Amino acid sequence: MTSLELTYTISHPSDLASHPPASATLPYALDTSSPSAHLQSLEVALAQARADLNERLTEWKDALKDVEKVVRKKKGKKADEDEDDEDDEDEDEA
Repeated sequence: MTSLELTYTISHPSDLASHPPASATLPYALDTSSPSAHLQSLEVALAQARADLNERLTEWKDALKDVEKVVRKKKGKKADEDEDDEDDEDEDEA
């Protein structure tokens, strides 16, 4: 039987404690008994593939929220330190 397969692989940070599956192949059966049935089954398969991938990506987004918060805080502190360094340099020049 003919099928549509969706394969994905997600690279994730190594410090992530728990995470959803990083890769998978999701198969969707297609009906090839007639051109009309094939197009109809393809439409259904694509809709299901979109829903499944959206669900998996949402799992990843939720898993990475905490990691992103830590990274943003670190970047924020570094930016503040850089601004302080620039202010010190400006005062030295004046």
